[in-house]
Order: sequence, then C-alpha cells, then structure tokens
Amino acid sequence: MRHRTTAQFIRAQFSSLSATGVDYLVTAVLFQFCGIGYVWSTLLGAMCGGLFNGIVNYEWTFRGTSRSKRAVAFRYLIVWAGSIALNTLGVTLLAPLFSSTVGLGSLMSAKVIVSILVGCFWNFLMQKNWVYRR
Repeated sequence: MRHRTTAQFIRAQFSSLSATGVDYLVTAVLFQFCGIGYVWSTLLGAMCGGLFNGIVNYEWTFRGTSRSKRAVAFRYLIVWAGSIALNTLGVTLLAPLFSSTVGLGSLMSAKVIVSILVGCFWNFLMQKNWVYRR
C-alpha cells in the first residue's frame, strides 16, 4: 500500500509539473504578448493546466480506478474549480505584495508560491482521497 502511494505521489508530481508548465506558458503568453490582465491570464492558464492534468492523471497517475469516467470527471471538476479559485485568489492577493505595479516577474513569483501550496495541500490530497479513490 505504501509503495503504491509513493509511486502515485511521484507520478502526480511529474504530472503536476507538466501541467504547471502548460499553465505558466499560457499565463505568460496571455499576459506578456496578448495584453490580458494578470487575473484573467492566471485563470485561463490554470484552466489549461488543469485540463491537461486531469487527462494525464486519469490515464497514468491514478490508473486503475474503479470509477467511471463520468464520475471521475464530475469529482475532478469540483476539485479543479477549487484549485482554480485558490490559485486565482492567492495570486491576486500575493502578486501586488511583490511590486506596486504587477509585472511578469511579480506575477510569476506569486504564481510559483501559490501553485506549490495549492498543489500539495489541495490538489494531490483531494485527487488521491476523493477523485480517484478506488
């Protein structure tokens, strides 16, 4: 049991890191090159990263769940919505603390801190214990 949890945690971190790359890339491109505000860029980046993460987690990280795809998708959407809300709120509150004018550096610094906290204390625990639980 412990080995399976460790393996899942390692796969979840790899999946999360990949999804974070998608999230950060979308956020940075929307903010820096498309002129979209940092709150909306953060929200849309989180949505793209979350979609990527959900697919990878179903197929690879937590494979072997006995839940139907529909049941997993429903639960994942609830956890994902919480993750997006926590990430967006956290970045919205933290980014202005780094600089009086939010730029790409302060946005991404806030995003790193918030995403690590949300990833460890919300995403992994909720996905392991509720979304993909056998």
